[in-house]
Amino acid sequence: MPPKADKWGKGHKADFLEKVRQRKINVNTNDPRYIEQIREKYWPDRKPATFRNNWKATVAEYRIGQAINGKNGESIQSTAMLCLHYIIL
Repeated sequence: MPPKADKWGKGHKADFLEKVRQRKINVNTNDPRYIEQIREKYWPDRKPATFRNNWKATVAEYRIGQAINGKNGESIQSTAMLCLHYIIL
């Protein structure tokens, strides 16, 4: 039986985000084949289903951070207004 992989923690997230900054990972795709290629290339010790969940959570955190920091054409004000709009409806 292969050794169990350690939990996806801050170190893994930091490594993931560094690869995003280096443009080795494209967070704008959710294609399962692409995610599987990334898993095999950088984190082969991860189970596919677990890695997909980690991918989704880490990408969501990244996008929230980008919105808060005003990158990718979104500012925190537009994000807040969008949230407020949905709360009112």
